[in-house]
Order: sequence, then structure tokens, then C-alpha cells
Amino acid sequence: MFTPRTTIYWSIMDQPGEFKDFFWNVDRENDRVWFDLGDTDEWRDNVTKVLYLHGSLHLCKHPEGTFKRMSSESGNILEQFDVQGEAIPLFISEGRHRDKLAAIIRNDYLSFSYEKFSKHRGSLVVFGHSLTEQFDQHLIDAMRKWRRYDQKRLRGRTIRRVIAVSMVPWKDGYDIVLEKTRLRRELGEYYELHFFNSETHPLGNPLLSLHEEPPDEEVTV
Repeated sequence: MFTPRTTIYWSIMDQPGEFKDFFWNVDRENDRVWFDLGDTDEWRDNVTKVLYLHGSLHLCKHPEGTFKRMSSESGNILEQFDVQGEAIPLFISEGRHRDKLAAIIRNDYLSFSYEKFSKHRGSLVVFGHSLTEQFDQHLIDAMRKWRRYDQKRLRGRTIRRVIAVSMVPWKDGYDIVLEKTRLRRELGEYYELHFFNSETHPLGNPLLSLHEEPPDEEVTV
């Protein structure tokens, strides 16, 4: 699972034993879990691996490396941020894809995650991400590398991977057609593309959307 979303962090807190995000060097004194580039071997256990390709608000970069905030007892992880200290949130906010890639390469954890994504095996579901040419071309470029790695790994043979991409139904129909056409142009030569309504996915259920509560009606006496 590759994600830039902080919501995934909150989701996996319910069953932490079912997920691994490569932060497993615990520093309980400072309530931190560190990423160690020299300790990234994956065990063959039945868990979901999670990588934050663009960082996340609960990850921090520090002169000594990259670490993850441990969950606070209050449940509000934002209260743990020390804006006056040396550690700052690791979150890629650069605009264009070249700037994003440059920021990724400068960080040990993010560069590791991007390399893992570039060598991903198997099919992929893209949910809640538009993969725009202007902002996310570095992700598309990484996906295009899969074919080359497959040929090298399979000694010249190729496999037909499947990529399923979510589409939000409230977009203008013409814009949806343009988005599908662009992705087919970028990836269709190499992979089998399928598009689906994002609201058919459990995470896209409209009932999970947060709506602002209307103000209480004023009563005049």
C-alpha cells in the first residue's frame, strides 16, 4: 500500500499488528519510532506494507534521521509537534513534480519509498489520487519503469499488469473522459487500465464524508 494520506495512519492504529510501515526502531524515551535505512528487510509474514510516498504529518525529519510520532494518549497527535525544535513534519508540499522528486531524493525514508514504488510487483489500485501530469509525473514515470524491471526479472518476457484507477462521479463528464484518455496515453501501452466509481469503494462511501454542522437557529423572544 502506497499512500501520502495521514488518514491511513489513523486507520491502522486500530489493528497495528496487521500493518508494517518500516518504522520499527522504538525510542520510548522520546516517544519516537525511527526509520533505519540499514534495517529494512521484510519478513514473509501476512501483513500489509505501508509506504508514505509524499510523507505525512505524523512523520518528522530530524538531523539524525526520520522518525514517526508514537500515538499520544490524548489521541491528538498534532499536540506533539515541537515547532521550536529541530524536528519538523515530513510532508512534501512542493508544487511541480520535479520539485517534489528533488525533495523526495533528499530524504532517506522518502527516497527508499520511491525506489520501492519504482520496483513494485503486481497490480495496483489508485484511489483518491489524480496522477496529474503537472504535479505527479514522477509517480507515472516510476510506474512506467515496472515494465523494464519485469523484462529484466523475467528474462525478456513481459506480464500484463492491471491498474485500477478511481474516478470521482461528481466531475464533469468531459473532464473524466480527458483524464481517462491522458492516463491511457501514459500507461495504456504497458498496462491494462480499469476505471471505477470512487463511491463504490468502502473508503469512498459518501456516508464517511464529513459535513460542516449547520449553525443553530437563532430564537428571538
